[in-house]
This record gives sequence, structure tokens and C-alpha cells, in this order.
Amino acid sequence: MPGKVYCFNCYNERINQLNVNGLSAGGVSGWSASGASIYTPAGIAVARARHGDSQSIPVFPNDTPTPIRIDWDSYTIQTSIDLRRLPNVSLDDDLILYIAVNQLTLMNTRGFVLSTTPTSPNS
Repeated sequence: MPGKVYCFNCYNERINQLNVNGLSAGGVSGWSASGASIYTPAGIAVARARHGDSQSIPVFPNDTPTPIRIDWDSYTIQTSIDLRRLPNVSLDDDLILYIAVNQLTLMNTRGFVLSTTPTSPNS
């Protein structure tokens, strides 16, 4: 069974809309602002797939770069993540994507950074 990409919002504003591969994956709350979990990012799980074409649900495909659009109230980011040539990563592996205003950081579940993608927000 293909793994998932766990997408975490590392900004204080809610992601109103996270589009992955042209389809809506939903919204993601901003990080906690108080208490024991202060600055803990909220997340959403998005499926991975061998192929990205003809999908009716949002997926991170293994055969082509994945277009991503992140809509906060203050900013919008449009970029892409490429899962095709990641070292020692199987389609079955879960991945972690930290979404910040100026960078996306993709990691495996063993704590290794696989890629970083600088971003430039549009107000």
C-alpha cells in the first residue's frame, strides 16, 4: 500500500486551502498559540501514488513533479515537490512535509531531510 505525505502547517495562520496535484486536500489549522503544545504544527495526510494522471483525489505522484498551492489569508504560495529521485525512498514509505512561508522541507520518518524547496509568497 502506498504511503502518505503528512503535511504540517508551520505558520500561525490556518491554511484555508491546500491544493496538491491540482485537487483540494483541505485546510490545515495554524500552529497552537498557547499551552503545553505551543508552536506545534497541525497537519493533514495526503496519499502517495505511482502515477499522477487521472486522479480524482489529491495525491503526491512518483512519476512527475507535484504542483502545490497553499492559501493562507496573508499569502499564497505556488510551487512543486518532486518525489521521483529521492534517495532510499519507496512508494510505500510515509513522508513528512513541513510547510513554512519561505520553504518546504520534505523528510522521511527517520529524520533525514530529503529536499528543501525555497518559496516566495504572494500577498
